[in-house]
Amino acid sequence: MRILLDVQGAQGISKNRGIGRYTYELAMALVKAPREHEFHILLNGLYPESAETLRSSFAQFVDPHAIHVWEPPALIRFQNESARTRRLIAEKMYEAVVASIKPDLVHIFSIFEGYVDDIVSSIHTFVDKPKISVTLYDLIPLIYPDIYLSDPIILHGYMTQLEHLKRADMWLAISESSRQEAIKWLNLPDYRVVNVFSGVDNKFHSIELSQEDKQRLLARYGINGPFIMYTGGEDPRKNLTGLIQAYALLPKELIQQYQLVFVGKFTQAEVDRLQRVAHSRGLRTNDVNFIGYVADEDLVGLYNTCDLFVFPSLHEGFGLPVLEAMACGAAVIGSNNTSVREIINRSDALFDPHDYDGMSKKITEVLMDREYRQHLREYGLIRAKEFSWNKVAEFALRAFSKFESFTQKEVFGYSGRRLKLAYISPLPPQKTGIANYSVSLLKQLSRFYDITVIVNQENVTDPWIMAVCDIKQPEWFTDHFRRFDRVIYHFGNSEYHQYMFDLLQQIPGVVVLHDFFLSGILAHEEVNRMAGPVWTREIYKCIGYPGVKERFLSRDLKEIIERYPCNHSVIEQSLGIIVHSHHAQHLGQQWFTPETVSLWKVLPHLKALPTKIDRNAARRFLGYSANDFVVCSFGFLAPIKLIDTLIGSWKESRLSSEPECHLVLVGQPISDDYQRELKSLIGKQEQIRITGYVSPDLYEIYLQAADVAVQLREISHGETSGAVLDCLSYGIPTVVNSIGAFSEIPSNSIIRIEHPVNPQQLIEVLDTLYIEKALRHRYGENGREYIRLSHNPWEVGERFMEAIEDFYQPQNNLVNELLREVSKDGLTFQDLSSLAYSLGRTFSIPRKDVQILIDVSGLVSGTFKGVLAQVVLKITNQVLDLKRNGYRFEPIYHLNGTWRYARQFVLEKFLGVKTKVFEDDIVEIQQCDMFLGFDFLVPTSKVTSNHRSLFNDLKNKGGKVFFVLSDLHSFPKSDYCSLGSANGIISLSKTILSELIRKLSSCYSVHAHDGLPIGWIKFGGDMDSVSYELRDDVEQIEQSEINGPVEWESSAQQLFELITNPTHPQWIYKWEPTIP
Repeated sequence: MRILLDVQGAQGISKNRGIGRYTYELAMALVKAPREHEFHILLNGLYPESAETLRSSFAQFVDPHAIHVWEPPALIRFQNESARTRRLIAEKMYEAVVASIKPDLVHIFSIFEGYVDDIVSSIHTFVDKPKISVTLYDLIPLIYPDIYLSDPIILHGYMTQLEHLKRADMWLAISESSRQEAIKWLNLPDYRVVNVFSGVDNKFHSIELSQEDKQRLLARYGINGPFIMYTGGEDPRKNLTGLIQAYALLPKELIQQYQLVFVGKFTQAEVDRLQRVAHSRGLRTNDVNFIGYVADEDLVGLYNTCDLFVFPSLHEGFGLPVLEAMACGAAVIGSNNTSVREIINRSDALFDPHDYDGMSKKITEVLMDREYRQHLREYGLIRAKEFSWNKVAEFALRAFSKFESFTQKEVFGYSGRRLKLAYISPLPPQKTGIANYSVSLLKQLSRFYDITVIVNQENVTDPWIMAVCDIKQPEWFTDHFRRFDRVIYHFGNSEYHQYMFDLLQQIPGVVVLHDFFLSGILAHEEVNRMAGPVWTREIYKCIGYPGVKERFLSRDLKEIIERYPCNHSVIEQSLGIIVHSHHAQHLGQQWFTPETVSLWKVLPHLKALPTKIDRNAARRFLGYSANDFVVCSFGFLAPIKLIDTLIGSWKESRLSSEPECHLVLVGQPISDDYQRELKSLIGKQEQIRITGYVSPDLYEIYLQAADVAVQLREISHGETSGAVLDCLSYGIPTVVNSIGAFSEIPSNSIIRIEHPVNPQQLIEVLDTLYIEKALRHRYGENGREYIRLSHNPWEVGERFMEAIEDFYQPQNNLVNELLREVSKDGLTFQDLSSLAYSLGRTFSIPRKDVQILIDVSGLVSGTFKGVLAQVVLKITNQVLDLKRNGYRFEPIYHLNGTWRYARQFVLEKFLGVKTKVFEDDIVEIQQCDMFLGFDFLVPTSKVTSNHRSLFNDLKNKGGKVFFVLSDLHSFPKSDYCSLGSANGIISLSKTILSELIRKLSSCYSVHAHDGLPIGWIKFGGDMDSVSYELRDDVEQIEQSEINGPVEWESSAQQLFELITNPTHPQWIYKWEPTIP
């Protein structure tokens, strides 16, 4: 089960409170637990420091790509009444973000956030999936509204979040008391409210403090001797006034002997009020000591040192300080109510918090009876061991597993209403198999939709479409697309689909990808029709600059067409992808993230069995006798179909010498040149003929007449052969090679030969099929049965409808649905701007490659001079040639407050292409991206807000920042902001590395940056021969200054290996003033 843990409760105002601690400890225990489930983490990007800290902690146990950072619009806290509309939008956005991660279950650790911070969570107001569980701490504000909800703003915020809480699917209470409260006050179903308890961190334990350590600790906080301790904040239910009054009732000798110490964050007004209470009861100022917040290390010491810990609360969800004190071996007494009673679980250590005299007597009893006090200490140590975070995680995981058995209602989907579908595809008489395919599919989809077909052709000739469907042109559709509930595109790699690219960009829809590669049509548009750099841009999306360089420098464009699929824009702009084979899905995994491809639907071609096959009549029509042996190959004739191999094998087989054997190539050659090539190969073999283009009716006649079909392919680009399915449906034993989708057809239904094709094997198969009529019959019948069972039009049509509806569900079409939803809210321009900014930073198209962002701002602006300019130029030029699986290099620059891709600069500077090809879009940071800056070791005063913003974005997404140093001549002795941002500093030689360490060590203590990696590469032939004391006005490196040839490519490779491998031997983690 994929479980998303929303740990925003450890980021905002609750970060340093019990809720923040509970959130962090339980989430950490869950991800450390034995792996039955896949855990993901959700963080809030508006709190970058805590996001980075939490990411670092969780990244040790969770895949970094499973740590998600979302960024809601800012200043949407309930306190800001003017932001209510924006907060409602943020709630929907939160649900969209959660749903986009595709979890089976989400656990929200703190639902009651957002009063004074910008923490947002929401449950089932926008989408009903996935299932949600919530940690339930307490319902104290609901139970005591006069105390906690008198402020209308707080009341509004609390009641809003309470409604979210009630919409959850399961509640994990932190105590039995909290569980019973939820059942009683919210009328929740008891079987869905589970008590998972709380735990105590291992750092709270019994320690031995020397007398000297005790004295130092007490002196640090002004504690003047033995003391009674309380830990927590000030709140009416904490009953601190009652504790002071009970303390004032102690015998005077105990008051003189024991100080009452309050540990926790109190405002000065709260301290003054409680001191007034103490004075009114005759206590001296020194008797009651408010020491404020203390670090955990000192808190453990105080727990271990106190003579008694008292917790007088009137109402607690859990009362974590009670457990912490017991775990440290303190003698603990507390209230006989709510969860405090559960934790202590010992009647003689409890008191009525409303009875101050009784509380005072219990305190006196413990202080006066040393043996009793020791029993409480020993009991507490044993009792605390029953509360571990591992146990809490075990209880929670058990509850999560129980979740799977719950039935959840579905809210969206096909409802039976006649929805309007826009169907975009070539149709007959266009000479493409997809046109005929669409006729069959349209007949099935018309059972569910009112259909308008959108075509870019002069006429449609199919009578059924003309009678049943509206037929419109693309121009009409762009003006009227809002009339339609659903849109579906059929993309293939031919000119018949050219008009769809612009339409899809404007009007998203479901895409049926008949050909995984769309490079052919895009190359044709760019090269032959001068339609602009549409192909080049897609190559860039596929592979980056190495592919673009190949496109402009290669003499064989066909090779580039077959190398890169060029389908990224289509897939990114679609609402969902349908393919017809698992092979196409496998190709997708090579170019897209597993997350992207996992959402694709694999649906079979629909293929009806022919109602009538009259073999003899077909043969008479074509001029063949009943005894002739007719072998056909169907479809366009092209080298990729291995037609030359088929002809050559035929000529070498016995069939070529048998007058009754015929080879018919049913289809149009791809070009006149190729037709002449085939005729030359055929020579005087009269038994071999090429039909040229045949009409659909004549095509069916050949299918009825054929004895055997041979359908070969040299390579597969993810297409499914409609011709093969046609052959099987007509009962023709069909020979294919083991490539692509051909491999998915059952072996008893098709004759498969090896790939690459062995001509001798093909000869043997043809000869065998000629001789063994029974074998042909068996394969023919099995093929028809396969088509009947797996390609039934009625069933496939229904699966198509279900796929379309699934893609249009809000949880699968989140951003569009979110925009549609918020458009109803009458937003101001400021609201829309804020939403657009948040959406852009939260939602992005998943990218397979990690970006290595190279800062070339100095090159673009011309501020890099001399050696530095040449270093950056050379490194940039070489990394653009590096093809490394999972990575791509992207030069970037900052301009007017934004970071942009330096695409056009790279084309002009490195490839000499002056034509406008790219827009320099704003840089989009995704998971684990890296930044590579040059000579950026500068003081804080020189670090721009542009860099700080970029570095924060990278850290939020688990990225890394590296700086490359070629020069230390301007090294100042001041605070280096870049060091704090860096994950590593790389020098271009050992000489520079030695000098860097020497200078850093003179500015800082040797271990000030212990753990910051400093590495080096051997730059060029020998960078050590070039002085690192370089001047900005040096315009060039004299060749005489470099010993030997400059191995720039080797330098780029070293740099890549260093930044992608933290264990590389050229990293130094514990640097000293000198290098060993």
